[in-house]
Amino acid sequence: MIEIADKEIQQWAMNVCQGESIKPCVSLSPPDPHKDQTCIHVYLSEILPGHASQLARNGARSVTLNYLICVCATDESTSHRLLGQLLFAAMDEPGYSVCFDRPNAALWQAIGTADRPCFMIQMPLFRPAFEEATRVTQYPTVRATPTTSFSGVVVGPHNIPIPGARVTLNSLGRTTSTDNDGEFHFVCVPLANTEEVLRVEAKGIDVDVKTRPSGRTVAQPIILRLNELED
Repeated sequence: MIEIADKEIQQWAMNVCQGESIKPCVSLSPPDPHKDQTCIHVYLSEILPGHASQLARNGARSVTLNYLICVCATDESTSHRLLGQLLFAAMDEPGYSVCFDRPNAALWQAIGTADRPCFMIQMPLFRPAFEEATRVTQYPTVRATPTTSFSGVVVGPHNIPIPGARVTLNSLGRTTSTDNDGEFHFVCVPLANTEEVLRVEAKGIDVDVKTRPSGRTVAQPIILRLNELED
């Protein structure tokens, strides 16, 4: 499940910097200032227990992922500019908590580089709860809470895909962003008895859309159409 969080935060970083003339790479590796290219590092430096409020949510298991956010470029002005864009975007991103605690010297020594400007993004990660069923003979039977995964695409007028749109699953407070093809994905979503509501934010439009009727373990891709967009 951690690899899903990795992909989500990499896509978020790419969306933040998609307007750059020279596209920076986005890497999960530790910061390396000796590379001859501009690179955004989203390095998973620590895994912490989840908060008590998260643990109590339907009995689900929860941890907090600490990602070290750092930018390495051929000149420091570019590094600082991109780092500032990422910092303020993270502060505005639902579901992310920004931590300004300075990493200790042991971390920098372990990854083999000098101390650099950086910040931390704390991201919660949930695993659906498991329930123990009635015991048969002497062996327990365990069944998982049913979950589903679903994906979709956000399009504007003339069915043109919209990259960088924010899609929020209101019932779980989970947010993701569309990729360059306007597509988005949610995984490990508990099956609901009612329709889910997705909030879509893109280019001045902020709407709630009902979707994903109950009763399906594999949801069909959905299309979210925004017919009126601000210039």
